Amino acid sequence: MIFEPKRIAEEKGQFLDLIRSNEDLGRDYIENDFMSPTTEEIRDARPLVTILPEDVFIHATLIATCICISTEDDRAVS
Repeated sequence: MIFEPKRIAEEKGQFLDLIRSNEDLGRDYIENDFMSPTTEEIRDARPLVTILPEDVFIHATLIATCICISTEDDRAVS
């Protein structure tokens, strides 16, 4: 896959539109959750394994692994 800033910007816009269309998330989610973390927030962050129940952590890890493997394979083919 070739890095295409314009396409990435369009996909980000589509993603934000999708989030904004979900009334359960609300406006506060858009304004606060897409900001870069502060140095203090990074310093205070804890590993996910200490926060999530073990079964949820394992499930999330498996999904992330599958996505990363798929992405890596796609790049190799291009």
